[in-house]
Amino acid sequence: MSIFLLDFFGSACIGVYSLITEKMGIVPPVVSENKTEKLQDWLKVRVIQTLIGESVLIGALASANSHGIVLPHFVREEEIQAIKSICSEINVAVMNTKTTAYGNVILTNDFGALVDPRIRKADLKKIADALGVET
Repeated sequence: MSIFLLDFFGSACIGVYSLITEKMGIVPPVVSENKTEKLQDWLKVRVIQTLIGESVLIGALASANSHGIVLPHFVREEEIQAIKSICSEINVAVMNTKTTAYGNVILTNDFGALVDPRIRKADLKKIADALGVET
């Protein structure tokens, strides 16, 4: 395994602007093709350039593992389709709640998820189903 050095927009907060799982990556369209190609090469995943709800704050707004992705209610259909274009089998949960920063309230991998305890029980079920984890 290797460690690679990279920034987005001159910021070290790469997790705010991107989302990477074992199967895919998402970065904003303003990230250069060169950096996008480096990410694909380094992490061995397909990377798509898109926004989440017309925002570059992808890592803050979305949470994902290799089974699914949780997105805020204001995500646009074309953004969902862009994600599905590189990972067609991914489960997509668009949450219709006041919460929007799912990358800040869900920490997940393929084995489980840590979720903010203020998330409603019905929403926990939708999150668990999308991510393929137990409630």
